[in-house]
Amino acid sequence: MKYILPIFALFLLAGCYEPKEGCLDISAANFAPDADVACPDDCCVYPSLRLRFLHQSVYADTAVNFQLRDSIYKDLAGNGYRVLDTRFFLSDVRLVKADGSETPLSNRIEVQVFTSGGSLQKDSITNDILLVSPALIGINSVGAFRKGGRFTALRFRIGLNDVAAKVDPESLPSGHPMRPAASGMDWNMNEGFVFQQARFLPETAPNDTLRVAARLPAQRQELELPFDVSVPEGYHLELDIRIDYLSWLRDISPSTQTPETLLQKWTDRSAASFEVVGVRTVSQ
Repeated sequence: MKYILPIFALFLLAGCYEPKEGCLDISAANFAPDADVACPDDCCVYPSLRLRFLHQSVYADTAVNFQLRDSIYKDLAGNGYRVLDTRFFLSDVRLVKADGSETPLSNRIEVQVFTSGGSLQKDSITNDILLVSPALIGINSVGAFRKGGRFTALRFRIGLNDVAAKVDPESLPSGHPMRPAASGMDWNMNEGFVFQQARFLPETAPNDTLRVAARLPAQRQELELPFDVSVPEGYHLELDIRIDYLSWLRDISPSTQTPETLLQKWTDRSAASFEVVGVRTVSQ
């Protein structure tokens, strides 16, 4: 009897046990090693790439936050000007592995796109589009990646691809950065979105705001920023990207150059003005 009672108690306990549900994919951020069965409805959450932009003016011995409106900057001829606003769309974000292969991000949304004839058709875009401006701060999640590993660069585009440029803004989710009311960017059905713009105020013409805007495919820019990190399975990746506005605006002269020349000078300096200055892997 002294053996039968404990065995009977074990059977009772086993009958009361309920298997624990959880994510069983080791590459997921919410992998549950103590789970017994996979959770329903695909509950796995995969690691995200998060970008934080540091808007700075970099000098020989220091770096300070880039100031809109209040600060006066000098052009090539020594003429002063103020930057009233600068902003751009960032998109097409990819992580690059040591062998050169790309890891795209998964985060697609359904949209309506204008055709050349002006009608609308269904399509989808990768929802990795960010609006970047010194007036906006914070860390931005741009999408999920399924596998960790060693990554050596970040590739992205300043601008929008052909499909995203023709999206009907009304088909975007509320609060999406491409909605004109939120972005401050011009849009029309025939030309699509302005994807990069700046407004300057020359000291020599204090009542004459000079606006520079890019919306043509030829004005899109592809950038690659090197770094080196090994990301464990299930960990998020956070990158701090510094934009050196003194470098980016170095060759411009709002007092003497046309908007077309300003835009070309600005575009030419892009690749030299971005740098990854911080890399972190985080579990939450």
